[in-house]
Amino acid sequence: MRSAARRVCCNGASQKVSCERIAVLSFVFNPQLSKIESFMLKHSQCRAARALLDWTQRDLAERTSISAVSIRAFEKGGDMRESNLRLLTLTFEAAGIIFQADGEVTGGGIGVRLRSSIDDA
Repeated sequence: MRSAARRVCCNGASQKVSCERIAVLSFVFNPQLSKIESFMLKHSQCRAARALLDWTQRDLAERTSISAVSIRAFEKGGDMRESNLRLLTLTFEAAGIIFQADGEVTGGGIGVRLRSSIDDA
């Protein structure tokens, strides 16, 4: 499987960087992403996030370079490496998904929602 990549520009220079590397660098250099250390994506949240974005398992696999087979197994309740869970989380958040932890919303459990234009401000 070919690794998904993006062209990144910095100070006039352009370089092709894998999506996984971008997610790792984003995690390292963005202090707001430190909450991901304590957040562990659940299989039901993965399915819900894909549904909100209208992505297939193959779409998610292409965006993350994680195999569709691994994503399918995870969504059915299987295990996934922590690094891949972080990558999935970062990919969904970059696409506008907000994950809600258990008890974060009054009377609610874990959840997923799309970021609104108000959240972007």
